[in-house]
Amino acid sequence: MKSLGGTAADTVYLTITKLFTTLSGILITKILSVGLSLEEYGTYSQALVIISVVSSLIFCGLGDCINYYYNGNAISDNEAKKKRVVNTIFLIEYILWLVSFLAIVLGQNLIVTFFSNPALASLAILIGLKPALENFLYFYQVLFVSIGKARLIATRNLIVSIGKVICIFCVMYFIHELWFILFVLIMLDVIQLLIFKLILGKHNFIINPFKSNLKFIPIILSYGLPMALYSITNMFSRDIDKLVVGNLSDESTLAIYTNCARILPFDIFAVSLSTILIPYIIRYIGNNQKKKAVSVFRTYLQAGYYTVWIFAAAVLLVTDLIIPFLYSEQYLSGKNIFIIYILDSMLRFSSMHLILTATGKTKKLMYYSLISVVLNFILNIILYFILGIIGPAIATFVSTLIYTMMVLNASAKELGVKWTDLFIKRDVMLVLLKIIIVGVPMYFAEKLLLNTGLQSYIVMFIIAGIFVLINFLWNFKNIKNILHRINRIKSN
Repeated sequence: MKSLGGTAADTVYLTITKLFTTLSGILITKILSVGLSLEEYGTYSQALVIISVVSSLIFCGLGDCINYYYNGNAISDNEAKKKRVVNTIFLIEYILWLVSFLAIVLGQNLIVTFFSNPALASLAILIGLKPALENFLYFYQVLFVSIGKARLIATRNLIVSIGKVICIFCVMYFIHELWFILFVLIMLDVIQLLIFKLILGKHNFIINPFKSNLKFIPIILSYGLPMALYSITNMFSRDIDKLVVGNLSDESTLAIYTNCARILPFDIFAVSLSTILIPYIIRYIGNNQKKKAVSVFRTYLQAGYYTVWIFAAAVLLVTDLIIPFLYSEQYLSGKNIFIIYILDSMLRFSSMHLILTATGKTKKLMYYSLISVVLNFILNIILYFILGIIGPAIATFVSTLIYTMMVLNASAKELGVKWTDLFIKRDVMLVLLKIIIVGVPMYFAEKLLLNTGLQSYIVMFIIAGIFVLINFLWNFKNIKNILHRINRIKSN
């Protein structure tokens, strides 16, 4: 099909490989959910929350800085100078890593007290090592996309993901120790970083923090610090509910909440597409080609809701079946949390902040994120005591809705249009209507198949699969047109 060439082909390839890497992550979660007790998984979840928080704190907007300064001309159009800026960014991250590592190791008693879990003390060193490794992996992926090697990085990610599944399965089967699980994950990150460094070196791009230029630090931070505050507040918006539940409840409750609040990969195509399109949006806006930027962003949003809403609706149809499939039967008590997070994912169907980051309006993102996290924190506490464990999930959904509308409205203003102009309104309504029309009979078909005694997982795949297939066939013409428009972006 001609639609699958150029940019569309890159996006589809990234999506396929990202799908497999995401599925490997889901498989790892399944292995751990079945192999660990609720208390053990709760401790593991607490470790992951700490890693996520620290990773966001020391990210400091530096990944966005790489994209902004290497793909744009904000500092220079000289390739050598751009590479020196990248080296300086890596140096800043190394310094932040050292500070965070010491803070976690020396402050482990505070962490144990906050979560009321002494088991975290033995994991402190490993927890301290992990955050920056995740950030460095992201930095390298940005660079690979920037030099036109998105497919290469995706293939490497796929191989590493398969290795992770095998390693975690072996650890659970033979050793069954939490510290060793984290140790293996860290070693895999290190191996992946070494591979990335080697491959990038073959493309004449060697990362060396010692070849930094300290005079670039103020320039980098002038863009990065507002992005850092945005990243930090965005992280708290994402993880504050888990921090609240972790502090106010026990490990078992947190284990159930963490898994049921896990973000499923509905936006996998949209994320892959944004990875490809970010450099184009930055260039169009930098060259004051706002009409082209609007067209690209509208196409991106359309691709997002076509994929995310259809996949999310399919999962909503089979909620009672998919929770035991993804985790285990003991997590069914978190069904309502799972549903709320599916609805939350339908709001987050794209990276709404793309336009504001491309225009350098990072302070706006910072303010919006700050409003969101304060609102989220207040609602988390209030709704937890009023509604129980489901309260923080509702708080997250409400704050996401408000944040999304603020960012969308500001993005539209930057492009000189109304926020409603970023969507094809009739198309949005038709997509939702088709989802409902297909969903209603499939809901009753699920009940009918279960009553026949057919195995529940088979029913799950049949119902979800047919639902997705019908919707994609019904929307095939529009999807094909979207792919055509994506390809024209590269040729323009």
